[in-house]
Amino acid sequence: MTQISCSSNDSYRSRFENLISKSSQGQPNWLKSLREQSMNRFETLGFPTERKGNEEWKYTDIKNIATSDFLVPYETTLPSSAKKRLRQQGFDKQDFHQLVFLDGFYSAELSSEALQIKGCIIGPLSQAWRSHAVSSSLGTLANSEDHAFTALNTAFTRDGAFIHIPANTKIEKPINIIFLTLEWQDKIATHPRTLVNVGKNSSAIIVETHCSTEETKYLSNAVSEIFLEDGSHLDHYRLQIHSKDAYHIGTTQVRLNQTSKFKSVSADLGGKLIRNNLNIDVAGENASCILNGLYITNGTQHVDNHVTIDHSQPYTNSREHFKGILGDKSKTAFQGSIIIRANSQKVDSHQENKNLLLSSDAEANTKPAFWIYADDVKCGHGASSGELDKDALFYLLSRGIPEKEAQSMLIKGFITEIIESVDCHTYKSHLEDLVKDKLSKMCE
Repeated sequence: MTQISCSSNDSYRSRFENLISKSSQGQPNWLKSLREQSMNRFETLGFPTERKGNEEWKYTDIKNIATSDFLVPYETTLPSSAKKRLRQQGFDKQDFHQLVFLDGFYSAELSSEALQIKGCIIGPLSQAWRSHAVSSSLGTLANSEDHAFTALNTAFTRDGAFIHIPANTKIEKPINIIFLTLEWQDKIATHPRTLVNVGKNSSAIIVETHCSTEETKYLSNAVSEIFLEDGSHLDHYRLQIHSKDAYHIGTTQVRLNQTSKFKSVSADLGGKLIRNNLNIDVAGENASCILNGLYITNGTQHVDNHVTIDHSQPYTNSREHFKGILGDKSKTAFQGSIIIRANSQKVDSHQENKNLLLSSDAEANTKPAFWIYADDVKCGHGASSGELDKDALFYLLSRGIPEKEAQSMLIKGFITEIIESVDCHTYKSHLEDLVKDKLSKMCE
């Protein structure tokens, strides 16, 4: 196993050059150029550490990421712990089209066989670099120009998931993408990448899971680009159950064409410091998106959801609904921005963020923002943070329900509507088990 160490911009450059010399053989020139441009941009931007005017990272200090010495693996093997972890996920390859990546490398052994549908591709990016569907879209949504972590991902990624669904196609089985970080003696950094193109009038369900085999310290810097053509429909369920010492920066960029529909349900249960960037470009008339999310934090966990919806066309609508349960000294942030461009009339948009605080030391920050440049629109937002409803608790106690059980019922009920918005039964059941397990540990 060969690794490289990277902690400063200078060392990132030297490690990048070393990486290119070892991994770029057979890659097309456009990809080599894209990676080089992204590396140059990362050097210019630097990490978004705390500084004056850096409002986008106001609530999240990534100094420990910027100064840590992470290792970059070149090769990987298949340890028994990886198979065990996948079994714990409760997913059967018979129920899903499954793609598994170990430290960013595709594992054919743990993945499903190729899908036999004409024109449909569900596989690793490394086998599709020369495809026009990849070369014409990779890096066009995910912005390396302004975002250092996206630039770093584009420079250092060596593989990822590629999903191309042709027009008028319905994928019956959910697509399950698992990015699994293995156990290492030292800290590592991985840069998972996902590229999805859903063709005209087509539909699919994607489950994207980020997890690890052991409780180790590492950085996962993931980027997903999702294109929805006219009339297409995609449900995207993202699950983060990293090690308690892990850092995760996740960026998802989505573009919606006319009459397309996108639903996202995110769940953050693990990790030490989590920053999710979810950016939606509602670029076609009558397109719509539903963005739901839950996060459950304890200890000193930190979760920051930064969501932007850009309504650039009229007759579009969006809904955001994020809920959090916070215990101990954990901290969360929800920054929701809605942009309605000039002439984007008849837009209907609403965002909501609610937090349940189980500890007086927990802290939830909510920062809604609206930029509205059209007259005939309907927008609204709501935010709240508080303890368990004392009246509801009293009611349950008066019915003879023990206090701990009553509290558990109220806590679970707080996030039930988010879980119920998942339309994939197998994944919903798995998510319910994970949530139940975490809440039981928090309420012991």
